[in-house]
Amino acid sequence: AAAAATLAGRGGRLDLITQNVDDLHQRAGSDPLCMHGELAVLRCPICRARVRDLEHLDPAEWVPCEACGHDRLRPDVVWFGEVPYFLEEIQSLLLEADHFVSIGTSGAVYPAAGFLSVARQLGKPTWVQSLDEPDNLDPRDRFFPGRAVERVPDLFAELLAL
Repeated sequence: AAAAATLAGRGGRLDLITQNVDDLHQRAGSDPLCMHGELAVLRCPICRARVRDLEHLDPAEWVPCEACGHDRLRPDVVWFGEVPYFLEEIQSLLLEADHFVSIGTSGAVYPAAGFLSVARQLGKPTWVQSLDEPDNLDPRDRFFPGRAVERVPDLFAELLAL
């Protein structure tokens, strides 16, 4: 997360899309598209109002919606079977991108796992970092195996040298 924030701060454009529901990227100074939502946000299932709330993280605790009066807000996270957020915006970003980087994923959870293939089909250079080879790795990808904390700086150094 810190390496992504540093890369973005060097004058280039970095669009960060995350499947993480924690606030790791935000704490590092990035402003990602959180395609699976955020744990620190509660959402009304009726009116879709959202509120940042770090005090009511226990799902057993009922928090009413101040906007519509519904009796219980839910964590603003995308559960399996629900449609992730920002898919149209992500598609646009893929079309505009010069490079595509995938970090720390198994390459098995769709639709996010499909972004790498879409980037390749669009002719974008693709960079992949993961502990082990992800399911969606292709020989055309520049692969950086290992721990993200050790390998992402190398990956970004190569990108910056282009």
